[in-house]
Amino acid sequence: MKQSSLETFGDSGVTAPDASGNDSAAVSDGRLRIAVNQVEYSNTAEGTVIHIFGRDESKAASEIVVTGFRPYFYVLRRDLDTRDIPGGCEADTGNEYRSIRGEDLVRIYTPKPGDVKTIREDYHHFEADIPFATRFMIDTGITGGISVPKGKNPVHFSEIEPCTVNAPARICFMDIECEDCNGFPNPESERINCITAWDSFDDHYTVFYWHPDAKKEEYCSALIKETEKFLEESGSAAAGRCTIRIFRSEYLLLLGLSEYIAEKDPDVLSGWNFVDFDIPYILKR
Repeated sequence: MKQSSLETFGDSGVTAPDASGNDSAAVSDGRLRIAVNQVEYSNTAEGTVIHIFGRDESKAASEIVVTGFRPYFYVLRRDLDTRDIPGGCEADTGNEYRSIRGEDLVRIYTPKPGDVKTIREDYHHFEADIPFATRFMIDTGITGGISVPKGKNPVHFSEIEPCTVNAPARICFMDIECEDCNGFPNPESERINCITAWDSFDDHYTVFYWHPDAKKEEYCSALIKETEKFLEESGSAAAGRCTIRIFRSEYLLLLGLSEYIAEKDPDVLSGWNFVDFDIPYILKR
């Protein structure tokens, strides 16, 4: 399969592989099918590599590594006839491409996605402002899920096929509580006292709390019992499905949170005012 042209925009089919090698992945007819949660890319000595992250219907996570798809944009053919293209670029002069106004165009392939922004300035350009990951999804027709050959990693982009997969993303909602003795919490000086996380797959709450008395077993036991009693008596949604973890310091609390995130491997981290406050605060601490 070729990368799509202006005339075949969105009409191409696709096919991709399982980069994780996960034997528990949902496989049918020798192909792995996953719902796509994230598409990223990295630059290597061999070219740009695309990374597709998602889950199959058994909820198993996979990373699909895709090769062979190159960044490009279009220029007027008459402009290309009067100047040389930069080194490392390639002009596809063997195929016909036309703008919506019928202008004769040439596709220019660049070494890396970031090169498009620089090289396009020398031309009257077309489709040079489309992010590379978006360009890939448009050309391959990916809208929600993909099918790729089982056990093949990496996979050429021509082997990817779009499909529909019923596989919800794993979501982790988080909320932090901080010291506020001096007014609004400042991550430069005020510590995080507590973090509560909820995992959508487990439907379970985990509380990360630190206190200097955490080394005392009687303190931890009493706090956990008191909290569980409160949740039960108040009719909280967390009653019966909450784990309380107590640490001796903020550092150990954050270490415990990191281990939790690594274990759950959520596709989405979210929460109330999470992007503007919680996650920046956690990262700064």
